[in-house]
Amino acid sequence: VAFLNRGQLAGQVAISGKEERENASSATRVFDLLKGKTKQATLKAQDLFGRALIQGNGPNTATAITTAYTSATNGAVFIDPLPLLVHATPSGSATIGNISQSTYTWWRNQMSNSASTTFAGFLKELDKLYNDCTKGPGGRPDLNLVDQNVFELYVAALRTQNRFVDYNKADIPFENVAFHGQPVTWDEFVPDVANGTIASIPVAASGTWYMLNTQFFQIKHFLDFEPTPFTKPENQDAKVAHILWHGGIGVSNRRKHGVMKSIDTTTAS
Repeated sequence: VAFLNRGQLAGQVAISGKEERENASSATRVFDLLKGKTKQATLKAQDLFGRALIQGNGPNTATAITTAYTSATNGAVFIDPLPLLVHATPSGSATIGNISQSTYTWWRNQMSNSASTTFAGFLKELDKLYNDCTKGPGGRPDLNLVDQNVFELYVAALRTQNRFVDYNKADIPFENVAFHGQPVTWDEFVPDVANGTIASIPVAASGTWYMLNTQFFQIKHFLDFEPTPFTKPENQDAKVAHILWHGGIGVSNRRKHGVMKSIDTTTAS
């Protein structure tokens, strides 16, 4: 049985009594300062959540992408990151959910080390990883997460296969990008898993593509960036609230997930 950690993330909202009084009149204020501060704190917490989920402790140590994000303030440890749960070295000495992937072969995700130098070769490699992830009960990957350069490479490969049928208007028709009917989305925080680092993101010659099966990969939350009530310390003319996310990330049937690494995104044809 796998046991996976829960974690909590908090962002702080503070407003002084002076700021609140000066912003109290709806006739003179341009915008609501307290709402603005709350929104800013929420966006900051969401940004940190994304980094922690996809980069692990990379924001603190660039090569710590398989380690849970750790607060530099109090040492608190957050949820297990994606690069640990879907590992770039699935036979290596890593423990996921209290189970060693090096000991138990059935607890390993799929992995492909790209060697393609053409669009056709790249698409063939993707099909191979997709088929490997599809084997066995539980269906196929239904979510593809990539870095920006890999996304643009994939779109370029699709574009070469496009044929215009309208002689009056030519346009790139890819408002929605999919692979085997499932969405392909990019995120600025996807790391270079081949080199195990967030440095030089996006990486031109070492891109990353995750294939996930959401039947066996879930994020559960108890608090979803929810603000706490404001409290006022007795020795300060200010009040403070927190934006809280509390939950966990779970993975099972790891062979249904895959990652492709070392994708050469400088490929041009």
